[in-house]
Amino acid sequence: MTALAIAGDYVVRRGKAARPTQTLKWTLLGTLMITAIAVPILGGGFVHSSRVFDALDDSVTDILFGRGVGSFPRVFQDEEINKRHQYLAQFNVLREPGNRFVRFSASDSNGSLFLRQRLLPGHHEATLSLRMRGQTTPPDKLLIELCEMNILRSKSECQWLGITLDAAKAGEWAEYSKSVDLINFGRSLLGFSRPVDLMLLNRGLTGAVDIDDVRLTAPDGTNLLANGDFETNFDHWLFNPGDHLLWHAKNIFLHVWFETGLIGLAAFVLVLLIAFNRLFNRIEHGDRWALVLLIALSGFLILGAFDTLIDDPRIALLFFLLLFAAISPATLELASSTAAFLPWAKLVKTAILTVPALGIVVVAHTFLTQKLSPPELVRLALKRADIDWPWLNEALTPAPSPAIPIGQLFPEWQPLPTSHFAPDAQSLRIGMRTFYSMQEAASALKSGDTLDIGAGVYDTPLVIEIDNVTIRGHGHVILEKGTAKDKGNMLIQGNNVQIKNLECRLISVSDGNGACIRLEGTNLSVEHVYFHDSDQGILTGADPGIVRIRDSRFQQLGLNGLAHAIYIGGGELHIEDSLFLASKSEGHEIKSRAQITTIKRSIIASLTGVDSRLIDISNGGTLVVEDSLLAKGPNSSNLDAVGFALEKNRQSNHRVILRGNIIFLERTESNRLLHLGNDKTSVDLFGNLIISKQNTGYEDGNFIYKERKAAGFPEYPALPIERFLKSPSAF
Repeated sequence: MTALAIAGDYVVRRGKAARPTQTLKWTLLGTLMITAIAVPILGGGFVHSSRVFDALDDSVTDILFGRGVGSFPRVFQDEEINKRHQYLAQFNVLREPGNRFVRFSASDSNGSLFLRQRLLPGHHEATLSLRMRGQTTPPDKLLIELCEMNILRSKSECQWLGITLDAAKAGEWAEYSKSVDLINFGRSLLGFSRPVDLMLLNRGLTGAVDIDDVRLTAPDGTNLLANGDFETNFDHWLFNPGDHLLWHAKNIFLHVWFETGLIGLAAFVLVLLIAFNRLFNRIEHGDRWALVLLIALSGFLILGAFDTLIDDPRIALLFFLLLFAAISPATLELASSTAAFLPWAKLVKTAILTVPALGIVVVAHTFLTQKLSPPELVRLALKRADIDWPWLNEALTPAPSPAIPIGQLFPEWQPLPTSHFAPDAQSLRIGMRTFYSMQEAASALKSGDTLDIGAGVYDTPLVIEIDNVTIRGHGHVILEKGTAKDKGNMLIQGNNVQIKNLECRLISVSDGNGACIRLEGTNLSVEHVYFHDSDQGILTGADPGIVRIRDSRFQQLGLNGLAHAIYIGGGELHIEDSLFLASKSEGHEIKSRAQITTIKRSIIASLTGVDSRLIDISNGGTLVVEDSLLAKGPNSSNLDAVGFALEKNRQSNHRVILRGNIIFLERTESNRLLHLGNDKTSVDLFGNLIISKQNTGYEDGNFIYKERKAAGFPEYPALPIERFLKSPSAF
């Protein structure tokens, strides 16, 4: 930058006598651009850059238009977390009657998320006190750091504190305190001192931990922290991740490519070239303000070769203001005065024209990549900007369809008839041995055993660590509320487990990911099981082997768009003769990362639930849906009925087969039958009967009707359920 300033000053002083040739000017510009793009790729950032490229799908839409402005942290972070099989550490401010608190999610020891506050410590001892509530046994340990900082990184070794939660008070609020020595922190030098940060770490937690009323009390009773009760959300608190690579592309050009595609990158580079060309011309005519802008933008791009910079809104605003000043029509004025270079009237007029134009470009780009209707786009923009205008949201949001009791459309689920060898009520049996607690029975299991459960309601969890086990209910067996290790009701750690004839309900855990069945082993078979009113029905790990579901029912499951009726992390998924009904809280009915997913003779219906997609095949692979009923309801939050390879194309071949299905697309706003994340996907949609007021793009080979009456169906909400399930016991 110093050399550029000296050279620029020489050109300004000498004027045309020092004017560089056009060849020299464009050589300098080209060198700067090539260096900014190539240095991180050829240098130490190559590995990270290759991971960023891997997270960018190879579909034409993504390559040309990117994943959307602001999408990098979400897309890349999710991809890396799934690849590493890590928990994504997070925290949220939650509310309970009369109180707000912050909840740290489960995490692992490979990374950290820091919740920090800067303070003026003085030179004395202090007392750190806080209230915490844990959920796990053995209890978690919260790590706390007190560090003298440079800016973001600590200057020297920090003071570490560890507070272990009281196991006897699991699920209850408890007070904790520690003495803190602040004597050697923030010592003054010539009236100045380094800042001191108190940091709460989300690292290595096996379950969620709630935190409230954080205080750092000086000897005179002064509280050195602000908003420790989180009543004003995260005011005075900052956060930063231990692994910053999950949040940053580490190169400004790569970041622009990822979010806006090759078209956006080309436009970005073109604007930079125009700006530098105009600034060179201004410098040649003696304009020192142009030299200042040139140095500022050059410094930005040099740093941008090793960091993203524009993913921070405040820095991005500064950069684009400088760039706007450089490319404004005012730079065409060939006068040496500052007034000529920056005529404010022209700048204001240009801004008035440019801002709406940019808004139109952003809206068009979002519509093209997300296919959202204008009201949905506006609502999304308000949500992203954290603008709460109830009157506008109400005007833009269609009135939800009134809830329809599922019992009006579907009969109640019934258990299979009781056999002559059934255990007594509220008892369990393995062979000829009888047990009266889940824990005792589970501990006695051996490979090849069948655990028979008598009729009744059981509120304790079941942990299966043995391979080749069958769990079988006799009569009406209800498992409810109890959870193991803050994960789920039935924690299956063994392989080749079969589960039959049970009802599971009211399962929830602190991180919102509670499942009736949490599979950590491989190969699971589920037959005639009723899952409902829980966070999730079935949740597996990344390598669950083969999961088979038959004659089962999943109803009113899902939470906050992160938990779903079922969530299969890999392997194979095969579903037959089953129901997936009315997922809630923006959960999918079926979310699968399996290489092969097959669904036959089943019903997947939103009804009046606020679900997301009916089927989400996140990583692509093979999806087969045959002889089934898919019904997208009016209140669904997502316009897609089926999403395919929208997160990552991990499979080598992609194929979608939908044959012989009846499909209702009846969302109040826009609908899309199939959303593909890979344009090389082989699609076979044939012989389906589709009810949709909008074009699906798959009219050939299918029977398309604009309304139910034309297809011979009764009015909404009736569904032709009788023709799909051969086994009425699934009801």
